Amino acid sequence: MLKLTYGILLSFCGAILVHISIIFLIPRLSDQRVTAHLQAGNPAGDVVILSGSQNNSTVRGLDPFFRYRVCFFDLNDGAFQLVSNGTAAFFSANLLSQSGEVLFSITDRQTINRKLNVEVRALAEQQRLSQVAADETALASAVPVYVPVSNGYAIVRAFVPDQSWSAMTDEFLTGIECQPVPAGN
Repeated sequence: MLKLTYGILLSFCGAILVHISIIFLIPRLSDQRVTAHLQAGNPAGDVVILSGSQNNSTVRGLDPFFRYRVCFFDLNDGAFQLVSNGTAAFFSANLLSQSGEVLFSITDRQTINRKLNVEVRALAEQQRLSQVAADETALASAVPVYVPVSNGYAIVRAFVPDQSWSAMTDEFLTGIECQPVPAGN
């Protein structure tokens, strides 16, 4: 009986220590505060490029083998397009709401010819556009995405295996265009 009591007490103390350590390991900045800081002074369409190898006091825990490009969008002004003509060793793109909820995710393996071309529209436009005959050449190259929010941001991250890939990755990230879709498309 004494060993059972000792085991239960030891397990209880261990559980308390684990919970306390988890509380202390929670990042100081929440997702909302990070996006608010990045968006301050960066209206929709402006671009922020981050590197995991930099010592960034705002966003901690970035992978040093990746470089990131962040651009904000506002679908109240119309559809938004994320396009790049360059390539990278590997890239992924995520669309997130203002609260950090992932709305869409794609990698270079899922794109057409490993080129980034994503067209983001409000969910309400999906039915209207499905009733209208779409321009097949525009749809052939872009991945259409319909999201239930009007504001958010896109994060494109590109892999940098070593320094020899650095120039190509930077060219890919700086070549990304975060732009409104021309009227009529």
